[in-house]
Amino acid sequence: MTTSRRRPDNNRKAVSAQSRRSHILGRLAMLSLAIVFVAGTIVFMLFNTTVINAGAWNAKAEATLNDTIAIKPKRLHTRHQPQLLQRAHGLPSRPLHD
Repeated sequence: MTTSRRRPDNNRKAVSAQSRRSHILGRLAMLSLAIVFVAGTIVFMLFNTTVINAGAWNAKAEATLNDTIAIKPKRLHTRHQPQLLQRAHGLPSRPLHD
């Protein structure tokens, strides 16, 4: 008595190599079409942004570049500035001459 290594058919027809190949190629074609569709959508949106709506984007960029906000610097009290400058430059805290 020998055992068979084949899978049980379970009332299914045997699938030929040509049928498997066409099934794989069909899946490959569907995946390729999906990738081409996504790439085409990206190219269309890029064209839409850079060519069709270019004026609106340029106006927005120009408005952003022209915005100026004055920032008031934070400064210490005037009497502390000479001491801080001396410390920052490594000078002694007392003057060299009297």
